[in-house]
Amino acid sequence: MKVNKSSLLYGTFFLTAVNLVSQTLAFFYRIALTRIIGAENIGLYQLLMPVYVVITSFCYSGLTVAVSKLVAEKSAIGAQGEINSVLNSALKLFIAVSVVVSAAVYIFSGSIANGFVGDGRTQKALIVLLPCMILTGIENISKNYFYGINNVKIPAVMEIFEQIIRITAVIALLLIFYPSSDEDSVMLIAVGMVICEIFSAITLTFLRKHHLKKGNFKCKKAASKGIYKRLLMIAIPVCATNLSGSLMDSVNSVIIPRRLVASGLSAEEALESFGSLFGMSMPLFSLPTVFVGALCLIIVPSLSTLVAEEKHSEVKRKISKIFTSSITVTLPITAFIIPISPYLNELLFGYREIESNTVLLAVATVLGAVQAISASVAYGLGKQRPTTFSFILGDYIQVAFTYFLVSLPSLRLNGYVLGLIASILVTVTINFVIILKTSGMRFQLYDWLLKPVFASLAVYFIATYSVSFFQKSGYAMLPAIIAVAIFCAIIYLALFKLLGKAKAPYRP
Repeated sequence: MKVNKSSLLYGTFFLTAVNLVSQTLAFFYRIALTRIIGAENIGLYQLLMPVYVVITSFCYSGLTVAVSKLVAEKSAIGAQGEINSVLNSALKLFIAVSVVVSAAVYIFSGSIANGFVGDGRTQKALIVLLPCMILTGIENISKNYFYGINNVKIPAVMEIFEQIIRITAVIALLLIFYPSSDEDSVMLIAVGMVICEIFSAITLTFLRKHHLKKGNFKCKKAASKGIYKRLLMIAIPVCATNLSGSLMDSVNSVIIPRRLVASGLSAEEALESFGSLFGMSMPLFSLPTVFVGALCLIIVPSLSTLVAEEKHSEVKRKISKIFTSSITVTLPITAFIIPISPYLNELLFGYREIESNTVLLAVATVLGAVQAISASVAYGLGKQRPTTFSFILGDYIQVAFTYFLVSLPSLRLNGYVLGLIASILVTVTINFVIILKTSGMRFQLYDWLLKPVFASLAVYFIATYSVSFFQKSGYAMLPAIIAVAIFCAIIYLALFKLLGKAKAPYRP
């Protein structure tokens, strides 16, 4: 049987494979950074990154979604000549916004580092990251052009090259210059990121222009008059959502160390705990979201194409497959990670202790995956504005939990994770109401929730007791974990197939 390379399934699995390689590289990169610069400097780096994400969210996050959606729509209705207009307009908007924002950040970099970030040692790195942001924006507009025309190979392969260049550049800079101060360590990481983005922006721009030239998609000036309005109508709500989330992440990054100090920890202990949770524990639990991240990249253009073609039954069928596949993959992997997380943490980072309750982190991971998927589906259906409201409401709930619970000695970082779970639950509930009402679907309790939960519980109990047995018996843990993983996968697939016979597949 010939593989349909334009299908959502093919694109998702191809991106998943690439993202798995990328995440693996990023994981070992984080391990190397931890061993070279230490947990405290990882914490310092984590303090800066939410601020950088706020800047990028404001400058281009909404535009990239708009480019992907509009390119998909133009391709679906045969208006390929207008695609160039979309790209040119998006680039002009991005350059105009990013230049103004970069100038403002440069002028007030000291105040931002000392006041908002809460540590003046991040100022140099913040300034270095400004050209990185501009290059990343140009790169992502080109990437989303390819996603819009359902060509996932080019941006996916580029992602691997980006990771390799970033890792090589950062580690080489740290080893060559061997910085004596925390400030210089974080700055060199930023320099390595800039080197990577120079390569990515130049290469993807060349590939995009070559593809457009090959397709002879000439710009239509008359058709481009309404492009700015369409871009902004899509981009502004998405930007508001991402900006709110990024701002709240930055606020959390500032609040958490301070509230940990209020709970009785020293400043050094607070920063180390913060770095351990966000630099080690949460990345470990985010491994199952590799599939989800790949799926989110192509949901918007895929659904936008079907909506433009008015294929309503196919829209319902695709949404059902999206939720079923994402939860089916994410839940069992997360259930398996819970009992083995202390061993993996010790093996990879040299720390046995997990800086939060593993079950809470697992719940937050699965809910976060559903949140990302539901938002992408809503965007694909053209519901940017109500989705924005759900995210902003959830963000404020998260900050409130962080402020009041992290300072409690009995909770500390568990208070943050509880807030994360509460905020995501609110957001996901609103997103599902939007999706079901817009598409005319019904919530599929058995396929989307009960079936994967039952099968994943079996994975959790098998992994828990098996790992405990091997540890007490004195076996080498790494081969034991691999063997348990294979056994759990077989059991999960068998249970899932058995449970699937209990109910007929969904029909719109």
